[in-house]
Amino acid sequence: MSRADRQKAQRAIDRAFKKQKKSAALPNNPLTKGVPTRVRVHPARSRKRIAGWGTAIVLSIGIPIAIDQEYFRHNSYALPALAMIALVLYLVLLLTTKPMVKSGTALLGACDVVDSQLKASFKPTRIGIIISSSFLMAGFLFVVWSVALSASKRHIAELLPAGPQQRPYDLTDGRRASFLNLLVPPKEHDIIRVGCLGWSDSACVAAGSFLLLFSEAGWPIDPQGVYRMTTGVPTSGMTMVTLADKQSIPKPLPPHLGTWKTMSKSEIVMFTAFTKMGMRVNGSSQTDLPVGTLGIYFGPEPDRLYPVMLPPDFDQFEKKALSAHESTTNAR
Repeated sequence: MSRADRQKAQRAIDRAFKKQKKSAALPNNPLTKGVPTRVRVHPARSRKRIAGWGTAIVLSIGIPIAIDQEYFRHNSYALPALAMIALVLYLVLLLTTKPMVKSGTALLGACDVVDSQLKASFKPTRIGIIISSSFLMAGFLFVVWSVALSASKRHIAELLPAGPQQRPYDLTDGRRASFLNLLVPPKEHDIIRVGCLGWSDSACVAAGSFLLLFSEAGWPIDPQGVYRMTTGVPTSGMTMVTLADKQSIPKPLPPHLGTWKTMSKSEIVMFTAFTKMGMRVNGSSQTDLPVGTLGIYFGPEPDRLYPVMLPPDFDQFEKKALSAHESTTNAR
């Protein structure tokens, strides 16, 4: 027998098997009553299930590996979408297995019995079961999608490079506006002398920018402009310099020591503004500083901004300190 004849005979056997299977499924068939029948899985249906399982496995294992190897790595929707497709494939394959189909058929048959007892024109129990199951499945898939998408976005945000770090001496529009809100001069205020280290051009450029900022905020500026100076112990960032009281310092102190003094209203405002903007404020004194002048000297730019380390009630403390200064001035 040739190959074509064998294939033709196999097709004839398959057609006869289908007809026999359909006739056996009819109720009250005298030919098949009480005779056990063997259900054969059709080859085409078996191949479809194998393809479905293989696709689900590939989506579950192969695609995440590909994404980790730089494919679609920075797309937050790629992995959740593929995971949802794999999950739907798994659910379809599990719900179409013989035990699940048999259980579903039995459940629908029970619903039909209930509907027949209700004598309704439609099948409310069956429709209710189908609708509730559909909503339950859709809700489950939606929750899984939301969780997977949020986790993917967080993971990609960690992988992406961080944006440009804000510099302490950077006076962009937002940072400049915040400084202006904090640098409102009190009623009794000092003249501001702005200085910089003479050997640091970047510090002098920053000092010029802050001089314009102080002037815009309403502070009187020393008419000499930016002072270029030298210091024995250079420091980075901003240093607030006040007039040294020679009587309180009987002899020169070593560089690591200093003296305690009461801050003026201008010093409180400057200290609060720069501290809240993430810049540490250094303190120093100068013997030849004119009376009523506060020095704001700039050194090399710090490498980063510092977190604000002020107590929660610092604003109230600042208001009390300023009001105490005003009452002392009025008494004088």
